Amino acid sequence: MIKASSQLLPALIAITMLVLTHVVCAYAEQSFDYRVAEAVNRLGELYRKGVNVTDAVRLLDEAVKAFEDGNYSEASRLLNASLNRIAELEAIADRIYMLNLFTKALIVAVLAAVPLLIYIFLPRVYLYLWFRSRRRWVVRR
Repeated sequence: MIKASSQLLPALIAITMLVLTHVVCAYAEQSFDYRVAEAVNRLGELYRKGVNVTDAVRLLDEAVKAFEDGNYSEASRLLNASLNRIAELEAIADRIYMLNLFTKALIVAVLAAVPLLIYIFLPRVYLYLWFRSRRRWVVRR
């Protein structure tokens, strides 16, 4: 009986380790996927506000590639760096959105004012130039 249990114990340990490894890897993959999906959603919201998100997207892409290659520690580090960059961008997102909105409103106001300014100043400029070009003319009787 001692001989059978001594042969059975390593087999049970090996099976247990395989099952635990599979469960831990599945949990890590699910957690990583969830964090990547959350990061993508946050990046989409920042992009809609007009924030430049290329650095965070590049970090997130590198994290996913590292995870697919099996380099989990590097993937986790890159994902954390990407999430930190996203948090920094979220802190300034409202200010950038307001600045973009103000810039667009200013462009619309300038474009709307151009016809009015042409209507007011074009005749005056034309008359000024006409009088100036003919000021040395002499009228004969």
